[in-house]
Amino acid sequence: MKKFILAFLFITALAYRTNASPQMGEFLIIGKDTFEFHNDPLADLDEDTYGSFLKSIECTKDYKEISRCLYTVKGYQGVWKIQDSTLYLVDLSAYSNPRKIFKKVFPDKYKNGEVLADWFTSQILIPRGDILRYNDFGEVTSYLKEELMYFKSGQLINRVLVDNYVDLDNGISRLDQEKLRDTLKVMIKSFDRPKIVAGYYITINSDGKISDIDFYGLFSDNKLWQDYFKEKMKDYQFDIIKEKGVPCKETIFIE
Repeated sequence: MKKFILAFLFITALAYRTNASPQMGEFLIIGKDTFEFHNDPLADLDEDTYGSFLKSIECTKDYKEISRCLYTVKGYQGVWKIQDSTLYLVDLSAYSNPRKIFKKVFPDKYKNGEVLADWFTSQILIPRGDILRYNDFGEVTSYLKEELMYFKSGQLINRVLVDNYVDLDNGISRLDQEKLRDTLKVMIKSFDRPKIVAGYYITINSDGKISDIDFYGLFSDNKLWQDYFKEKMKDYQFDIIKEKGVPCKETIFIE
């Protein structure tokens, strides 16, 4: 049974590493504050070290620990801290003895109960505002305001606060995804429409303008109807949304 569970954790964690879609985030301690974030510095380890880490995970000691471990999909939930502009791994929240794992997997990086994350050269995103967007799996993908922390070899080299929403004076609101979908439905119903359509894919570009429209379940006149809808909707101006501070496009499906 134990071998089965460890094999399951190994497979799901590798799948997570590929898809980067955890159900629960990691935790980051900065001074007296604790934040949740959704990328995983452990997934940036080299393949051999990451595989060794997964094999060393022991969350089978009681049902509660197993449940917490499996709930994260990837098989673990790390607790990190920044001290003196350096990133450390300090705990695994589902495990009773994480230091045993740390000593085994990171013998050269482990000291005083902590692991120096000197393999990590990437960024950590900290939410600083309300949720802006979810993906199709119900996972949060962006917040109205975010703090981006940039690391090189585990050293914090820059921190940037970004605003992911531009509220234009003449813009149609995109703050609420469902209300935006309802707004687009009303627009479409005001036009002539092809009869054999199960849904519409409407793309709003990085300038807040409708740049593309496609149809689900349409016939050979697809291009003709695309041109018709683009012409009808070309003057609509929407507010602008961003990802990590960069304006981005968004495709909305409407049934």
